[in-house]
Amino acid sequence: MEPKEKQSRKAYKKHSEDAAQQKMFTFRLDCRLLAWLNSKQNKGRYINNLIAKDMKRGWLGDDEHTEEVETLEDWKA
Repeated sequence: MEPKEKQSRKAYKKHSEDAAQQKMFTFRLDCRLLAWLNSKQNKGRYINNLIAKDMKRGWLGDDEHTEEVETLEDWKA
């Protein structure tokens, strides 16, 4: 039996943390939310906008994440 050759991995360009404007992220989504998210034309932008709204509410002291956003000087508008 001949050993199988391993397929080489694709090399991606490395970015420094300062240079990157976005980061690829994988997460688990509840199945009951999938139809709603699939109805959005740009899913990534939709999720980014939801997080940005939640952060702004935190800055106003209207939710439980107030301590977290105090350390995120980059996002303050």
